[in-house]
Amino acid sequence: MLPEAFITFYRSAAFTPEVKMMMIKSFQEHGEYVRRYHAPHGNHVCMQMRGLIQVALLLPELKAAEEWLAYALREMPGYVRQNVYADGVQIEGSPNYHHVVMRDLFELVPLLQRMGIEAPEYSGVLEKMYEVLMHSLTPDGLLPRFGDSDVHPQMANELRNTMSLGALLYGRGDFKYLGHAQLPFALLWRLGPEAARRYDQLQAEPPAATSASFLAGGYLFSRQSWEQDAMYAAMRAGVGIGGHAHADSLSLILFAGGRELLVDTGMGLFEWNKERKYAVSTRAHNTLVVDGQDQHVRSLHWSTTPTAPTKIWDVRHEDTYDYWFASHYGYTRYDDPVIHSRKVIVVKNRYWLIVDILEAKEQHTYEQYFHLPIGEAVMAEGGQRVHTHHPDSNVLVMFPDQDTDDDQIVLESGLDSRLGKYHVNPVVKRTMLRTGKAVCETLIVPYGAKRPEIQLQRLPVRTQSRELSANEATALRISGAGWTDEICLFHNSVPVDSYLDATGNIVTENLLPGINRQEELEFAGCRYQDDLIMRLNRQISI
Repeated sequence: MLPEAFITFYRSAAFTPEVKMMMIKSFQEHGEYVRRYHAPHGNHVCMQMRGLIQVALLLPELKAAEEWLAYALREMPGYVRQNVYADGVQIEGSPNYHHVVMRDLFELVPLLQRMGIEAPEYSGVLEKMYEVLMHSLTPDGLLPRFGDSDVHPQMANELRNTMSLGALLYGRGDFKYLGHAQLPFALLWRLGPEAARRYDQLQAEPPAATSASFLAGGYLFSRQSWEQDAMYAAMRAGVGIGGHAHADSLSLILFAGGRELLVDTGMGLFEWNKERKYAVSTRAHNTLVVDGQDQHVRSLHWSTTPTAPTKIWDVRHEDTYDYWFASHYGYTRYDDPVIHSRKVIVVKNRYWLIVDILEAKEQHTYEQYFHLPIGEAVMAEGGQRVHTHHPDSNVLVMFPDQDTDDDQIVLESGLDSRLGKYHVNPVVKRTMLRTGKAVCETLIVPYGAKRPEIQLQRLPVRTQSRELSANEATALRISGAGWTDEICLFHNSVPVDSYLDATGNIVTENLLPGINRQEELEFAGCRYQDDLIMRLNRQISI
C-alpha cells in the first residue's frame, strides 16, 4: 500500500523532495532486508513477497528492482501453495488469517493486471479464497471467530471492500451482493474511474448456494438464507497449522435472529497468560473435552504442532436440511484411544440437532461445552433445558433423557474476547462418565422473545427385528407448535477407526471404506436403507 500511495501523491506540492528521498531510501532498505531475511513459511512470507513485488514494480529505478521482481515472482507461487489448501482455505484454521493472506493476493492481482504481467496461478487461488470468505461471512457481515479471529466495527466495512474488489476482479454479482452498492473510495483511487463504471454495471444477486463444504481446509457452512436474521451454522472440521489455530475440532458457531447464539471465545490477546491459554484450549470452544485434556498438545505459543487430525465422512445439502458427519483423532494419543465423532443436522428455520459419538474401550470422563452469548442464562427442568434471556433473540439448549445417572449439567462462566477485552459469558457444561462407546444428543432451538414449547421423544429403531440400542442409533421425535419431525441416525455405517493405521498414520483416501448404506432399518413404520432418515413435518395420529 505504501508504494502505491507514494506514486499517487508524488506530484503533490506538499510532498517535498526531501520527504520523497527519505521514503525512497526506506523502500530500498526494506527491499534489501526482505530479500535477505524473509520468513521461510507462514503468512508473513506471503506479505514479504507481495511487498517486494510491489516495490520492484512501482519503483523500477531502484538498482535491485529487477532482481527483486524476478526472485519474488519465482518464489511467491510456492509460498501461496504452502499457505492455501487446494479448496481455497488458508491453512491456519483462522478466518482472520485467511483474509490476511487473501489481502496479499488481492492487492497483487490488480497491480499485475495493470502492469500487463500474466499470473493466472494467483487469480485462480484468489477466486477460491473469495468463495470461502463469501460462505464464511456471518449474518452480521463479520468473520466467524474460529482460531485467532476477532470482531470490531470497522471489520464489516473492510470485508465489504474486499467483496467489492472480488466482484470487480471476477465479474461476480454474488460477491457484489456482499460488498458495497458503489465502488468504495478505498478501491477507487487504486483502480481508477473506469473501474467504478464497470462496477456500477454489475448486477448484485444473492449467492445461489446457502451451504458449502470445504473438505480439504475443514470448514462447513449452512444458512437458511442470505438474510441478516437467518439461521447460520459453521463447523470447524480440519487441521490448523501454526500458533493461530486453536484446539477447536468439531466446534460450532451458530447465529439466528441477527445474533450469535453459540459463540466462540475468540483470539484474546497475544500474551501467553492464563486468559490466552484458555482462549486456545478445547474447553473454550463448542466441542467436547476428554479426560480434562485438550485435543492436541500445544508446544510453544507460536511454533506448535498441527491441530488434531480430522476426517469429514459425509456432507449433505438439501432444501430443508443440511447434514455433517466428521471425526477427530486428537485423543487417540491416549493409552486407551478415544475417537470423537460429531453429526450435525440443520433443520432450516427450526433447530440444530447435535449428536456426539465417543468410541473407546475403557472408562473416560467427557465434558461437553456450549458457550452462550454475553448476558443471562437460565437452567430449568433439572438441567435438561437451558435458555438465554434476551429481549428479542434467544436460544434454547435441550438434552434428551439418558439411561444413566452419571450426567451432570451446570452453568459456569467462560470468557468472550472482543476487541482485546475479556467479558464473562455463560457456558453450559455437561459432564459424563462413560465406559466403552457413548452417544449424547443436544437440541439447540433459536427463538425470539417467547420461548417455544418443544417436546423430545425417543423412538425405537430395528434391524432384522432386533431393536438397536441408543449407542447404535439415535431416533427422535421432535415436536413444536404445528410441526413434528422424526429423525433417525444409524451410528454403525462406517468404522471411524479406519482413518488411522496400526502405527497411527492417516490411511490413504482411496483405501478408506465408504459409508455402508446396505443395512435395512425399520423406523416409524417404514423400512429404509440409509444411515440418515429425515421425516420432516409428519402428521402424527394420537
